[in-house]
Amino acid sequence: MIAIAVLMVMGVVACVQPAIGLLFFALLASYSDGRAFFEILSADFSYFNIVSRVIFFSMLILCFIKCVQSWRKFIPLERMAVGSAWAIIFLMFITGMFKGLDPLRALLVTIFSPLPAFVIWLTYGRQPIFRKLLIGYVCVQILLACLVIQFPTFDFLNAANYVALSDSDGATPLNSQAIDFANLDKLALGKYAQFHNPNALGFYAAIALAFGIGGLLATRTTGGFVLSLSLSVAGVFCWFHSYTRGPLIGIAVGVLLFIIYTLFRKKAKISSYFFAISGLILGIGFGGYLGIFSYLIPDASNVSVSARVVGYLNGINIFLEHPLLGGPTGWGNNIVYPHLLPLAYAAEYGLFVGLLNFFWLFILMPYAIWVKGRGFSTPGGATRVFLYLSIAGIALTNNVAAAEIFGICLAQLLVEICQSRRAVARTQVPQLSSQTVAV
Repeated sequence: MIAIAVLMVMGVVACVQPAIGLLFFALLASYSDGRAFFEILSADFSYFNIVSRVIFFSMLILCFIKCVQSWRKFIPLERMAVGSAWAIIFLMFITGMFKGLDPLRALLVTIFSPLPAFVIWLTYGRQPIFRKLLIGYVCVQILLACLVIQFPTFDFLNAANYVALSDSDGATPLNSQAIDFANLDKLALGKYAQFHNPNALGFYAAIALAFGIGGLLATRTTGGFVLSLSLSVAGVFCWFHSYTRGPLIGIAVGVLLFIIYTLFRKKAKISSYFFAISGLILGIGFGGYLGIFSYLIPDASNVSVSARVVGYLNGINIFLEHPLLGGPTGWGNNIVYPHLLPLAYAAEYGLFVGLLNFFWLFILMPYAIWVKGRGFSTPGGATRVFLYLSIAGIALTNNVAAAEIFGICLAQLLVEICQSRRAVARTQVPQLSSQTVAV
């Protein structure tokens, strides 16, 4: 059976190199990142779900052992990130146990969080090759999404066939005149490719845009330009079949910040001013033509706004009733969940998990990007800013959407920043030694 072969390959890869095993898991066995493959393989082998989760948690156990062994090699920034992530995972597990779950089910809850993927990638994906593998993975996912959306031949990978959320068939055409942004029902669009829901598709589209736009700003080769442009175009295409606000708003904010940085940067070339201003004018004109600005920033009467207000109130009420360990949330059982990640975690797992999650995502990561990573001023800085803002956008408006790519991309940002910090430290050591000898 195909499913058994997939599990065997995934298990071997996970033991040899957990970071690559994580990419296999995200594509083929993740509930959110690869829902269609998960459903198809589960139908082929009834124990696929259980075995794939065992492989995932085996990677997590190996990661914990590796973290303990490598703790002294981590720089302080990595220690804070890894320590806070493991603390959240541990508290989620303990909270589940206190609520009456058996150890296996309490551990299983963490698989829907981006934290395990974050610590696995941060621990094992530290070599430069893994950045290329991550971009390759995003290319595969976004290409599959385009094929599923556009060609009926690939409809067997349409997750809407397996998730009872949509009653519509066929993909919505890329035609702004046919879209009623004021009353848009994303689930009624019918196709959200191989992902769990339209927000996961939109999140992947934003990730592709982040890598694509960042690559266009940094690449110096023809191949890099073609790849970056292709990712950007595919990201735009997929977004117009998801209409997910949060991550696209994050990308838009990142591009605006980059334009401002370019305009006020010292020693900026005249061509930089020209491209920055031209990009701003074209972006505003294109968005105005599509009527997309009113959709991205809706008014209080919009159903998305009202649903989020209800979700916030539900989260606050549950948290106030059960502040230490969280309450019986029942998300999905006609109870609107709070579309705000720290609040959702606080309501479900208690105060400490909510605070740690807020620190990890909204304090530590911005500090790493803007202070330690120096924002746009370092090579690859634009891509890192775009990626983080798209992740923050999904966390502030829809929680996680796609757990694996959420955690992997956050870890990749931190890996690149910490590697650059190490490189700077290595260059400073010989300088200090030569100065000592001279004295």
